[in-house]
Amino acid sequence: MDDPVPNEFQLNLLERDIQRQMKSGVDVDAAYMVYGAVRLLRSDVEGFEKAMENALRLSSSLLVRLNYAILLRTACRLSDSLKASIELAEKYPGDFEVLSEAARSASATLRYDLAERFIDMLDKLKAPEMYAAKERSLLRLPERARLRERMAESGLTYEDLAQVMEVASAVVARRFKIAGGWTTGITPDGTMRVTICVVGQTDDIVETSFEIADAVVAANLDHVGEVLTIACMGMPK
Repeated sequence: MDDPVPNEFQLNLLERDIQRQMKSGVDVDAAYMVYGAVRLLRSDVEGFEKAMENALRLSSSLLVRLNYAILLRTACRLSDSLKASIELAEKYPGDFEVLSEAARSASATLRYDLAERFIDMLDKLKAPEMYAAKERSLLRLPERARLRERMAESGLTYEDLAQVMEVASAVVARRFKIAGGWTTGITPDGTMRVTICVVGQTDDIVETSFEIADAVVAANLDHVGEVLTIACMGMPK
């Protein structure tokens, strides 16, 4: 899971500091980037987009673009996050942080084939194993061999799994605006289990899990349920 979300008091202090920095005219691009993150944590997706548009307009900084790719995942825009991460990896193929983020983004989208590619790139650069550490551990699970077998038996690809994640993330975005994190595991029988963490009322969280299942069926992707289950959980308000 991702780091804990700052509380309201911390967000207020941060927003005040950002406004001061914007007025100072120093590192305004970075200020807009952080402001965008704050707006997103307040579930203001429109404010996030506007702030990031300004940050990207003012700067060609790798830091701004890398953080934008990461924040897109929080906004439940998994495919956009993956696309942005891949573009950065192609532009900066020797950057450990960029490749690590690309592996994380691919893993979050369940594109383990792409995650392996980026980890291979890190290995060829002799990057320390701290980079993409969680993704390395997941890909090395012995249960993953059974998952691959079951996918082959069912004629499923990682693209199929990614489609289901896209459907699920769209449901979460509609109900909660943002996701607090994603956890993934593989059971001994080779079933992948994904948990999307959100903050909301318990009833809403439970209903969202059912809505995800309905949306997957409506998208004619229920056959992927043979190897993948997705549910929501989180802390009540």
